[in-house]
Amino acid sequence: MKRLSKYKLLTVIAAMLLLTLPALYRCADERGEDNTGNAAAQGEEQLVSFSIRVPDVGIPNTKTKALTADDENSVDHIVLLLFNTAGYTYHPINITAVTTNTSNSAIKTFTARVPQGTYDIVILANSSLIVSAVPGGINAGDSKASVMQRLLLSNAGKWNSDPAAPGYVKIPMWGEITGLTVGYSTVAQSAILVRMVSRIDVDLSSTAQAKFKLTSVRLYNYNDQGQVAPDDANWNSGTSIATAPTVPATASKPANPGLNPLRYDGTSITTTDIACENEIYTFEAEAGTSANPQDNTCLVIGGIYDTDGVQTFYRVDFANTVSSVTTYLPLKRNHLYAVTIADVGGSGFPTPEIAFNTPTVNITATIAEWNLIGLGPDLAGGNYILTATPDALSFTASAGNRDVDVYTDNAGGIWRVDKIADASDALISWLSAGTTSGPANTTTTVSVSVTANTGGTARTGYIHLKAGKLTKIITVDQNG
Repeated sequence: MKRLSKYKLLTVIAAMLLLTLPALYRCADERGEDNTGNAAAQGEEQLVSFSIRVPDVGIPNTKTKALTADDENSVDHIVLLLFNTAGYTYHPINITAVTTNTSNSAIKTFTARVPQGTYDIVILANSSLIVSAVPGGINAGDSKASVMQRLLLSNAGKWNSDPAAPGYVKIPMWGEITGLTVGYSTVAQSAILVRMVSRIDVDLSSTAQAKFKLTSVRLYNYNDQGQVAPDDANWNSGTSIATAPTVPATASKPANPGLNPLRYDGTSITTTDIACENEIYTFEAEAGTSANPQDNTCLVIGGIYDTDGVQTFYRVDFANTVSSVTTYLPLKRNHLYAVTIADVGGSGFPTPEIAFNTPTVNITATIAEWNLIGLGPDLAGGNYILTATPDALSFTASAGNRDVDVYTDNAGGIWRVDKIADASDALISWLSAGTTSGPANTTTTVSVSVTANTGGTARTGYIHLKAGKLTKIITVDQNG
């Protein structure tokens, strides 16, 4: 009887272990560990292929770089977050096997096992530590908006732009696929990733180079925190463009901003005396105002004017002035702000603090705002480009026109204007393009025109360009 009791006891224990192991297995998977090798055991998952594109960072006339295009494009880890009608579901799907296209580092591919169902899939690159550090964790049923607002990165200093330096962080990126139904015949999916930071480049025009040597750039009133994904209200999903910055409520600017800028000099001047490029990366920031200039995110340029022999300083705001009307620019994610010092008319102030606290004098600068979406290659696998230079224009309320240079090397041979529409995709007549098509491998200058805006309200239009499978959007803002 004792032997039989022991035998029965062992049988019961073995049965309990068999029942318990699958549950333990699932718990291990739900911690967010890489599930690419074990998720099939759950039985309802499908292997889905993904192709993602990191928007090209290249623009004409780029010079020596600190952070190369390959560095800016680098992705070594992907996290997928799944949301259905009830909110957050499943668990983070971590992917470390990310393949980079050998001919273009902007194109990445990977596969993931995703359970059957219909989801909005959030794609996060270089963000695994951010996901794991979400306060309170990400819980079943959490809304997508609430989760996105908790995916935050803090940095109170300069962005580390040296991949070989300790503490280097690859740029976190975000993308999204909405309404995807995963089943037995799900086709390969594609998406665009968007960097969470803005980039600022400074260079001198040939006119300025003749009389001025660039020695330093300082960034004032920068935010110390950014959100990996934009708020829905600040994102145009149709054009894949941030329409406004998403600044976390917990972000702050430095105390005593006049004394605490981020300083870029020495090797940060990437082309001696001329340019600072691929060095200044910063979180999004609201547009400045003329009413409170000391609160504006702005630059102070340091350099040697003519025969001075000593460095002097000049304030430059993120703003453009046309016909005496000044428009302040926000700093938006995945945008490049190319600051060109057009001319320097005299010596600056003796200290950067005085320059910061004084209206701009003796310097003329223009800001070209480049949305980096659309500069990259065809996501379908080609290496062609379609570019518009610049791809963002601002007009006063008066009628006017500006030139845009369009270029493609698309194998199809031409580019064309596909449509001119507003944010709701309705066709508009106040905005027009003087040239509506052009040949490949040739830069075509297109005159973009606006009629007078008599409605009293600012308006925005989009010129959609196509070349084969490539698309490019020119954003046009006009004051009311």
